[in-house]
Amino acid sequence: MKKTFVIRDASVIDRVAAFLAENWQGMAALGKPLAVSVGEHRAKRSLEQNALMWVWLGFIAEHAVVNGQRFSPEAWNVHMKREHLPAMCRKGLAKWVELPRGERELAMSTTDLDVEEMGLYLNALEAYAADVLGLTLPPTPYPE
Repeated sequence: MKKTFVIRDASVIDRVAAFLAENWQGMAALGKPLAVSVGEHRAKRSLEQNALMWVWLGFIAEHAVVNGQRFSPEAWNVHMKREHLPAMCRKGLAKWVELPRGERELAMSTTDLDVEEMGLYLNALEAYAADVLGLTLPPTPYPE
């Protein structure tokens, strides 16, 4: 059981208390006690940010030629994540997982980023397109 409450006013506190009062005994009886942790709310990356990323990756796939070859938006997505995701995101997930033979594999996705982190990632993607690929990406159709 997972439930998230974003506390913006006192009425939410009452709902949190009611939820805990209604569920803690049943969950404890099942051997699955509830846990509560409190921290600053950070919204996950927005659907608009994700849509913009795919518009830009599609544009790059259509216009970029590297070593005489074009690549799909999905290939560019993997490349950009490897190059530009942060080493650790705010939710505590590391970019890489080390494998037993010493290889490392990408463990993070843009879905793990919050709105601010995704904004920084999009800025890095735009800068890479300009600086490395010589492309000017189309402007965002979404309000900032």
